[in-house]
Amino acid sequence: MNRVSPAWMLVLCVVFCGCASHQATATRPASAGMVGYTPPKGGFTTQYPSAWHPGTGKDTLNLAPAKDDSGGKRRLSIDVPDIPFHLPGMMTMGAVQKGFTDDLQKRFQGLHIDSVSDQAMAGARAKRIKATGKEGGTPMVIDAVVAMNHEQVYIISSESDQAGAKAGSAAVDAIVTAWQWN
Repeated sequence: MNRVSPAWMLVLCVVFCGCASHQATATRPASAGMVGYTPPKGGFTTQYPSAWHPGTGKDTLNLAPAKDDSGGKRRLSIDVPDIPFHLPGMMTMGAVQKGFTDDLQKRFQGLHIDSVSDQAMAGARAKRIKATGKEGGTPMVIDAVVAMNHEQVYIISSESDQAGAKAGSAAVDAIVTAWQWN
């Protein structure tokens, strides 16, 4: 009786699965007034308004307004946080949302969650979280989209003084609208 050995089965799996077509999503050229962004890891591409420029920080991308007279009180970020080990399917949007708001509680005094709503975002489950709090005595407005795709979390966030809140929210909208998965 001819039987295929487990080693040959492994070789066949590698050949057929490894040679499958892996097509990345084509990215659009940056729109007028926008800058294209694809991180080295993260599996996405997006665009952000050209009025914002890369800054420093621990997130995947930190942005500050080109003309910032706020003393650093206007920030825009895209973050792909490291996720602790978990069984597939065990991470819920509720848990992600709670983790994000808990982190905000640690950073902003008197944090108040103003609203949480579903957010449309290509191929992802997402929530829009709007909050207010104080940072060093300055009233701040937080507008964030927290998204999940394939067991990974993505956070697009604007943290701004009240004068810059509208521009921050518009930038979050632009980033989410341009978002594509690779």
